[in-house]
Formats: sequence, C-alpha cells, structure tokens
Amino acid sequence: MGTSKLIAGLLGPLLVLSGVMVLANLDLLPRLVEDFRTTPTLVVLAGYLTFIPGLAIVRFHNRWCAGWPVLVTISGWVLTIVGVLRVVLAYRLVDPATDIVQQLWPAMGPLAMLEVALGVFLSYQSLRRG
Repeated sequence: MGTSKLIAGLLGPLLVLSGVMVLANLDLLPRLVEDFRTTPTLVVLAGYLTFIPGLAIVRFHNRWCAGWPVLVTISGWVLTIVGVLRVVLAYRLVDPATDIVQQLWPAMGPLAMLEVALGVFLSYQSLRRG
C-alpha cells in the first residue's frame, strides 16, 4: 500500500492541476490545440513527458487488485500507451487528434471536472491512514 499511496500522492495533485488549468483556460485551449497541429515536435516532446512517468508507474505499481490502487495502475498504463502513441505516431496523429478534441469541445469542462475529482480522490487516498 505504501507504493500506491506514494504514487497517488504525486498523481493526484498533477491531475488536479491539469484539470484546473483546463477549466481556467477553456477559452485559450483552441489556440493550444492549434499550436500542436502546427508543431508536431511538441506532440513528440509531450509523448516523452507522458511516457516516462507512465512507465515508472507500470514498473513499480502493476497491481490489478480490487480497490482504489487499481486506478494508479490504470493511470500508469494509459500514460505509457499515450506516450508511445505520441512519440511514434506524432506526425500521423496530429490532425485526427486535434479534430477529435474540437468535436469533444463541449465536454471539455465536464471532463476537466472529472479529472479534478479523480485527482482529489487520489490525493485523499494518499493521505488517508490505513
């Protein structure tokens, strides 16, 4: 449980920060998405920055058990897979990915709130006794 709490204590605040950033900048996100479309190198860099923590989580916390720690494992696998896709397929995925983000635009606020909620939950679990 110590590893679960350690990783949740890092991942939780990161999710909260990311969700709050989206909520605070909803009007600026189309510009950010367009920056990725015009500069696929940013996608590759983001891929490496996603892959590294994902791989670390998978290496140290690949636990498929009942309870909240499985959220840590799932997060690790998602980060790893997304990181690989961004690095390997960056130049092929930029246009379809930005189109998908633009189609999902109305859901960005609720998705960001879900991300904040997950981050708060993981942060709470990391601080909880027992």
